[in-house]
Amino acid sequence: MKQKMMRRKEKQIGRGLGGAIILFSLLLLAVFLFSGCEIEEGTGLTIPVMLADAEGIEVLSDNPVRIPIGGDARFELRMDEALMIDNLPSDATLEDGVLTLKSVFFPKTLKLDTHMRVSCDFFASANVLSAGTLDVSLPNGTYWSETEVTLSAVPEEGFHFLGYSVGALAEDGGEIVSVDPNYTFELSESIRIFANFALTWTDPALTVTVPKDKWVLIYHANGGVLAETGADGTKTIEFSNTYYHCPNTLVDRDYFEREGYVLYGYNTAADGSGTYYAPGWNVIMPERGAISLFCMWAKVSDPADFEYRVQNGAIYLTKYKGDDEFVVIPETIDGLNVDTIMSRTFENLDNMKKLFITKNVRALYDKSVLSCDSFEELYFSDSVVSLTDAAFSDCPNFHKLYMMAAVAPHYLNSRNGTYCIKYERLITAPGKKLIIASGSNSAYGVNSPLLEELLQEGGHEYSVVNYGQNAGTALTFYPEVIAYHMNEGDLLVLAPEINKFQFGYSEINTTLWQIFESAYDAFACVDIRHYDKLFTSFSTFNNARKRGVCADNAYEKYTTDTVNSYGDYSKNKVGYEKSYASTVQALLDKGGAGSWDYNSSVSYINSYGAKLNRTLDMVAAKGGTVLISFAAANIINFKAASQEQGGTPQKNLEAAVDEKLHGIRISEVATYTMNTELFYNSHNHPTSAGAISRTEWLSADILAYLNNKG
Repeated sequence: MKQKMMRRKEKQIGRGLGGAIILFSLLLLAVFLFSGCEIEEGTGLTIPVMLADAEGIEVLSDNPVRIPIGGDARFELRMDEALMIDNLPSDATLEDGVLTLKSVFFPKTLKLDTHMRVSCDFFASANVLSAGTLDVSLPNGTYWSETEVTLSAVPEEGFHFLGYSVGALAEDGGEIVSVDPNYTFELSESIRIFANFALTWTDPALTVTVPKDKWVLIYHANGGVLAETGADGTKTIEFSNTYYHCPNTLVDRDYFEREGYVLYGYNTAADGSGTYYAPGWNVIMPERGAISLFCMWAKVSDPADFEYRVQNGAIYLTKYKGDDEFVVIPETIDGLNVDTIMSRTFENLDNMKKLFITKNVRALYDKSVLSCDSFEELYFSDSVVSLTDAAFSDCPNFHKLYMMAAVAPHYLNSRNGTYCIKYERLITAPGKKLIIASGSNSAYGVNSPLLEELLQEGGHEYSVVNYGQNAGTALTFYPEVIAYHMNEGDLLVLAPEINKFQFGYSEINTTLWQIFESAYDAFACVDIRHYDKLFTSFSTFNNARKRGVCADNAYEKYTTDTVNSYGDYSKNKVGYEKSYASTVQALLDKGGAGSWDYNSSVSYINSYGAKLNRTLDMVAAKGGTVLISFAAANIINFKAASQEQGGTPQKNLEAAVDEKLHGIRISEVATYTMNTELFYNSHNHPTSAGAISRTEWLSADILAYLNNKG
């Protein structure tokens, strides 16, 4: 009985399995029929394979082609000679015009990505065949794009390789595309390429004989000509180095000319890759005492891109319609000087990043440049005499100013004219630097050679730079300039006097322009967005020069007032001058209670300290350290409460410095609130003896910080 039941169950399972196989076969047949597969008598199943249309390909055989499942699909093709196939599948081959797709099991449409090459004429040559050899992997001729070309240039003895230029020889305006003698590239268009050789050039500055007391600057026309000869050449200028760290470059007085271009400065390399100096800037001299400078030329913007009117025999620009990134105002249009830029001449420009105000321009109206978000840099000739800060309105990214001298210096015979010595010392002092920035209390009241000596005796080597300046100019400007030239490990010592300019008030005035008249490069070191009345004060300053308040001068003719190479006002300062003596006596008659108050400094820190901190943070970002001391000040000129040594006003100032300013206080106020006999001709100008005392106290404070830090 049990065996019968087993046989019956096996028959049921068999019938079920056979039914499933039949059902699966029917489903498989339906799939093949639905997908285009056919059953051919005697051959079994076939499937279609199709090659999709592609530009440049013609299928000569059947398309689609039917093949047995698992067979190879073959297509005979006629292909355009310029055609390139980008993505031939790994299971496909293309030989002798036959495309084979191997082992295909399902219906398929093959799509090929292709592109058409272009025909390129190729020509290569050397500018002077006898100057060197040029090996080329292909002869001159016509080739398809994407063809690889390799050039190898070898100069002959006495020549050097300048680079490969396209379109024309480099001397004829061809663009240098590579300076590597071995240059490989793929053709993408027709090209004429030249290997440029030249006689090996010896820089005259390397061979010139330099007089013992001179600096020598050799200017190269560099694509322009010397105005005095109308030909290419060099112009050699000698400067006295007896009172100099850095000679100034030539002002722009048309010593050099180039048709369709204007001079925008000089560079230590002919291709502009070296150090840039605008006209009137300070040159860092090499040890040999001579240097070559190459004229840098800016192409003038097309005069047709300007709308203008003629007034009083001069051009008044009213609208710029071009799209240059670097807009260079023509010096003349139709033979007339471009004199004035009217309101809205440059408005809502998307492309303009740089603007060059050339030297014939005398005036800019308010909103001359308006709502130009991309505008960032201004090359500004100091020939302009009429403008205000409102000339550049709603230009949020305008931050960089390159001041260019077309006017000879006027203030070198004034005391302010000595400050270029401080700037020169800043950018050339060897080793680690210790820079003192404050008002004239430091200019008069620091003996820098003594400070260096005392620091050295204490085990610390620093080159001291006395950047004491007029206390009525924005102190923020000086640390920002200093930060630009700061190195890791340098020290900045602040000793601000009691006025708002010394604690962050950032308005530029004419005195600051006088100070930097011979060091215009300082303005390129700062973000001018953080300063008020910069252009307004320049207009006042430049109008005074135009009126001849001071006569034209030469850069090396500094004031007869004695300022040493450190920046110290080193004249022997003994006792009071008559005018100051009467002031002191008047104070003594009143019991010695003056008008100064240390609480004023606390108020200034609260109001303007954030602006000062911005520049102190820049010093720290360059790896420098800010130390804060206090100004040398005559105790007799303070209110009674501030005279109290260590009293509340003095302690309040120390606390405000500790809490609000981004520096390390190293001094106490009382140390530098000094007795009357230590002052010369002002309550902030120590005598020579006072400068020695103040220097000894300052060195002790600095050494205490350095030794405790160690």
